[in-house]
Amino acid sequence: MRKRGKTLSLLLAFSLALGSFCPMPTSLTPLKMVQAAELEDPTGPTSGNCGKQGDNIKWSLEADPDGTLYPEDGGEQPTCYKLTLTGTGEMDESLFLNADAKRPNTSPWYNYREVITSVSISEGITSICGYGLADLCSLKSITLPDSISSVGDFAFVGDSLLETVICGKGLKTIGEGAFADLKSLSA
Repeated sequence: MRKRGKTLSLLLAFSLALGSFCPMPTSLTPLKMVQAAELEDPTGPTSGNCGKQGDNIKWSLEADPDGTLYPEDGGEQPTCYKLTLTGTGEMDESLFLNADAKRPNTSPWYNYREVITSVSISEGITSICGYGLADLCSLKSITLPDSISSVGDFAFVGDSLLETVICGKGLKTIGEGAFADLKSLSA
């Protein structure tokens, strides 16, 4: 036991001595100074249907003039987009979850997921299906209208910057993992 204590003491003394000759830098580059990789302009459709009855819910993407991805940078910003869902009824989960219901498909707006900075959901839409708004990694806040009664399993998974969710009065059911692993979201 004494031998281990002496060995440990020697190792600690050695690391302290080494630290005085080879000090660690005291100021690391702030995270905001690190530049993110330049995003390529996304391609693909900018509108379509995503309702359970076919065309009962329409989606569209338009430029979001208030959206920013790198507010501290001051440099050129990629085009940010607003995802708008209009219509009535439920979203079609089969667009977001494959037939065996074990893994997600890509959403109709998947190619734009990194540059969608806001989402607007019209009154009349009653559910956000499983994985329905997943992987929108630049989305910071969302307001669910009073007509939304359910949020499906893993609906917001991968929305890593999501800080604020305002739920309408009609919300009754929140699926498993709907807001799982969103470290920026607090109660």
